[in-house]
Amino acid sequence: MTEKKYSSVFIDKVSQIQEKAEKCFQNSIKHVFIKDPLYFKASGILLLRGLWSNWFDEWKQIDNSNLYKWRLNLSDIALNEDISDKCINQLLQCEISDYCWITMTSKYYKDYPLSHQLLFLVLGEKLGCKKQMNKMTVKFHQDSIEKMKDTFCANMLEEAQYYESENFPVDDQDLFMEQGEFQIFRNLLEF
Repeated sequence: MTEKKYSSVFIDKVSQIQEKAEKCFQNSIKHVFIKDPLYFKASGILLLRGLWSNWFDEWKQIDNSNLYKWRLNLSDIALNEDISDKCINQLLQCEISDYCWITMTSKYYKDYPLSHQLLFLVLGEKLGCKKQMNKMTVKFHQDSIEKMKDTFCANMLEEAQYYESENFPVDDQDLFMEQGEFQIFRNLLEF
């Protein structure tokens, strides 16, 4: 990805939007607790640690050379919400199993599994697990964490552009919003 400088006015406006989003996010925590207390008990720490603010200093552009030539069909994907939650919870202790690492970093996923992969890597870094994550990339002969994030982002943008070209189908609107939110973590201009 190439870095690009933006005016202080632009950065200030984006920062204001981030602050408003952070307040909204914090206000929604009580609703998560009420709706699913068991889930909140297991994963609520991710909501309370302030992980969702002050993520970046500079904006980047997506490198389209990272696009997948093909994608797995959803029926072929081993990554579902339960597995994703289990693997993300391992990040709380920075103890990542081989199974979770391979599942959360495999190529050719799409849709929700792809966005959960990006979330896994970004949260791992924010929770202080980068050393363990780097060891896993070496152990499994993978690209760097940064390269994996770039690849996931490029493919998510391509999906989002497809949804846009289809006039945001109702069944995909939630996914489109999730992809856009996760891309903000990477400071990507295209979103």
